[in-house]
Amino acid sequence: MNASASPQIELHAHQGAARLLQPSELPFSIGGEDAAIIAPGLARGAVAARLGADEHGLYVEPVDQDGLQPRLNAQSLTERSRLAHGDVLGVGDALVFFLLDGTRARVQVEQARQDLTEPPVVDEGTADAEGAEEAGTESIQRTAFRPLLRAGGARGARGPSWRWALGAGVVMLAAALWLLVTSSPVLVQAQPQDADVNFEGAWFELAFGEHYLLRPGNYTVVAAREGYETLRQPVEVTAAADQQVRLELHKLPGKVRIDTGAVSALLEVDGEAVGEVPGEYPIEAGTREFTLRAPRHQDLVQTVEVEGGGAEQALTLRLTPDFSPVTIESQPTGARVTLNGEDLGVTPLTADIDAGAHALGLEAAGFRRWESTIQVQPDTPQTIGPVELGLPDGRLTVSSEPAGADVAIAGRYRGRTPLDVSLAPGITYTVQITRPGYEPAGRTVPIKAAARSAMSVELTPILGEVTVRGEPADAQLFVDGTSRGAANQTLQLPSTALKVEVRREGYLTYTTTVTPQPGVARVVEYRLLTPAQAQAARTPDVIATSLGGQLRLMPTGSYTMGSDRREAGRRTNESQRQVTLQRLFYLATKEITNAEFRQFQPDHLSGIVKNRSLDVDNRPVVSLSWREAVDFCNWLSKKEGLPPAYEQRGDVLGLAAPANTGYRLPTEAEWEWGARHQSGREQLRIYQWGQSLPIPRNAGNYGDKSSLLVQASPASGLAGYDDGFVTTAPVGKFAANALGLFDMDGNVTEWVNDFYTVYRELDTGPATDPSGPASGNLRVIRGANWRTTDVTDLRLAWRDSFGGKAQYIGFRIARYAQ
Repeated sequence: MNASASPQIELHAHQGAARLLQPSELPFSIGGEDAAIIAPGLARGAVAARLGADEHGLYVEPVDQDGLQPRLNAQSLTERSRLAHGDVLGVGDALVFFLLDGTRARVQVEQARQDLTEPPVVDEGTADAEGAEEAGTESIQRTAFRPLLRAGGARGARGPSWRWALGAGVVMLAAALWLLVTSSPVLVQAQPQDADVNFEGAWFELAFGEHYLLRPGNYTVVAAREGYETLRQPVEVTAAADQQVRLELHKLPGKVRIDTGAVSALLEVDGEAVGEVPGEYPIEAGTREFTLRAPRHQDLVQTVEVEGGGAEQALTLRLTPDFSPVTIESQPTGARVTLNGEDLGVTPLTADIDAGAHALGLEAAGFRRWESTIQVQPDTPQTIGPVELGLPDGRLTVSSEPAGADVAIAGRYRGRTPLDVSLAPGITYTVQITRPGYEPAGRTVPIKAAARSAMSVELTPILGEVTVRGEPADAQLFVDGTSRGAANQTLQLPSTALKVEVRREGYLTYTTTVTPQPGVARVVEYRLLTPAQAQAARTPDVIATSLGGQLRLMPTGSYTMGSDRREAGRRTNESQRQVTLQRLFYLATKEITNAEFRQFQPDHLSGIVKNRSLDVDNRPVVSLSWREAVDFCNWLSKKEGLPPAYEQRGDVLGLAAPANTGYRLPTEAEWEWGARHQSGREQLRIYQWGQSLPIPRNAGNYGDKSSLLVQASPASGLAGYDDGFVTTAPVGKFAANALGLFDMDGNVTEWVNDFYTVYRELDTGPATDPSGPASGNLRVIRGANWRTTDVTDLRLAWRDSFGGKAQYIGFRIARYAQ
């Protein structure tokens, strides 16, 4: 065969990487370091044989070079010889194996093993036949393997036993050659590489590095190494040329001893529970995640490189406590300590307390209980105290005649008489008692620990003259529910809002509210109607609430809401739209006062602005939400036997459908109509006082120069205007408008019923009795207030949105007439 038809030759050199030999470079020299195929043990430049190819296949031939005698299958190579599968060429200290498989050839070079080194050589000049015989059987057997390594042998051996030795050698040589030719090469790749490998059941085994010659059959390969589990693996050796066995030994676990100090913890490795520590456990080799968990300690997570292989490792791990020692001291000592309601002992004491927030209490007989919240950090000792325990409170009872007077103690509002309060001891308190229509009264009272004090005050009324007259003359007069005799009389009454009733059997009761004032004569005129007369009469112009407030009947009509684009100061949310108010409705003449609102919500406080109280009875209630205002309306409706105007529909509280006659907030359309209407004139008012600036004297309660004393961000104020009030003013203090309504602009801004939106300019079509959008986030507020300092915001078309509480927002009520 020519070179192009030569088989693919793969060379596996001794202690070198495998590589392919190019057939075009044939023949290949076999010899020292300069040769194509290097045989260990030969000097540089020495060549013992050549590997070539012809039309019949691969061959090997000797090179005539002194001292070098290659051997093929233990026979001296003296001429070109054809190669067959399994042939072995001996060159120097090397064996060259030829494994042929069709068009592929594998050439494997290995150094001969030490147990096959040549036997002792009998010197040709001195050894005799007797010496050869004395060598014994062992020498003959070893000599039988001699052809594998070196051609020739001991020459000139003499003695009568040389024929026997020669015969035995021939037999041994034939057996060795048969074993070599009929055995199969096996590549054994073991991890780790230095593992000891043996084949159990092999009566013939020849090893060259990772390569083994074995007779075909079934064996058990055994691999062993210190620190690894011994591997036993069945393997079948066949006659195939390329056989491989892969062995991977499993490393023994490491012995890991964990010291956690005095803390008993549970060990997890890679998320699996192992056991309790301190202690020692076998852990698989590799990178492992150790987790320690212990009660009242923070979890510890640590990455550990476990050596394995039975090696011992010691780890010292410390868990961080999830508690801290807390020392608690008090003055006096011996106070009982509670933590979150549980008893801990008495002071002084130190306790381990879990991290976090805790309620700590100290209590001692004859002293006021002390309570506080403490924050405990993990593993951070701290000391609380010494806490000085105070003396127990004293109590004060305050009463007045008449009752219902407001009580302020040390400048702080505490409620109405009769009143019982707890006060810190050792202090002399100033007590002030006020009631509308009565002169203020003041006292000083010392308070002692664990003692009860009392004070009673008879208030002196501030009287004003009220004349009641009307028909029928024999009707009876009642003031705040108390009979005062015949209706037609003049009385001196306290200067506070009073409910006046005139009653006569067979007639409907006349009710109104009057506020007497010193030096001012008030007149109440009545005309009682029988039920028939009342039924025939038109809807009354004025009605009164059970709280004493008045509502006036508003005229019906159509108008254009909003402001003209040419109006100075106009805002973009004041778009115009056509509105018709067709259904008769009443609108309260005044804003709801603190006194009226506290009958619904006794604890309500309108607040204080820079030491000026907003809680005076006859001033408008503020600091309340839209929801609180409508809850007041429903409460008042229920109180007077009317249906509640508001009902809950899903997430929205809105007017009942259809709208009823219960008390409610005015709609935005009703509020603007009531504020801007001018009887007998089509033109709507721009300002409370008229159509143009400047602001006239006593026009209303606005942000004048005096209000700058309490403004959060002082502005310039309304130049040249002074209404006489720093904050809110009594309701009805300034003149009413054309419809008899007070403070529609000024005093406080007012909640109305509607959700806030911005309407498109004259693009929504006319609306009849509108009540605003069905849903939204904020509500509409209308009208200026005691903080308003911008004259453009005094326009009655001004509108805005709001969603919380403010000290300048209150409300008035409305209801349908039928």
